Amino acid sequence: MSESVVDQSITLLAEQLGVDASAVEVHRSLEVTWRDGSIGCPKPGFMYTQALVPGQLVELTVNGTTYAFHQAQGRPPFYCPNPTEPPPS
Repeated sequence: MSESVVDQSITLLAEQLGVDASAVEVHRSLEVTWRDGSIGCPKPGFMYTQALVPGQLVELTVNGTTYAFHQAQGRPPFYCPNPTEPPPS
């Protein structure tokens, strides 16, 4: 069985911060529909498809700081330093 998006995100953040995975808390995990191909993490100067994209938002907390991980269309989750909120469901 493949690792869940939440578990993948926890592993990525723990490695990124150099902490044990047990130090990472799940703030929230939501199935979302992103507004466009930026998957809620647009980069200045980039163009994105203007189609709705199904995916997941995972917010993790370590020592009081929250980190957003975005995922869509079977791609692995990635850390988004400047996230935008998905549209309301």
